[in-house]
Amino acid sequence: MIANPLSVYQRRNESLDRQFFQRLVQVETLVGFVVGLPLHLSGDESEMSLAARGFADWLKEISGLPVTFYDERLTSTLADDILGQAKKTNKRRKALRDKIAAQLILDAYLNRRKS
Repeated sequence: MIANPLSVYQRRNESLDRQFFQRLVQVETLVGFVVGLPLHLSGDESEMSLAARGFADWLKEISGLPVTFYDERLTSTLADDILGQAKKTNKRRKALRDKIAAQLILDAYLNRRKS
């Protein structure tokens, strides 16, 4: 299995978001979702963790698929390291950073499942 970034989706409103994710499930024949869980370096949950859990509950409800959490600590920093000195605009770097961070989360999750 290979983790490959698909896209970075910017949430719009509940109706459009629902349509996007339901279509994604059908087109890509998904079997589940892995959602990054933002934790403090100490491992404690944050306000962002609560938001991620709320999103995961909504995603599970609208898709009917299982949702798994995976620790996303330091993935953005690692993504920045991977991007290195890429000559991209800040906006483009952010989009790439988010894609790479998501890929790192999924890759780590899949590797852990193999073990």
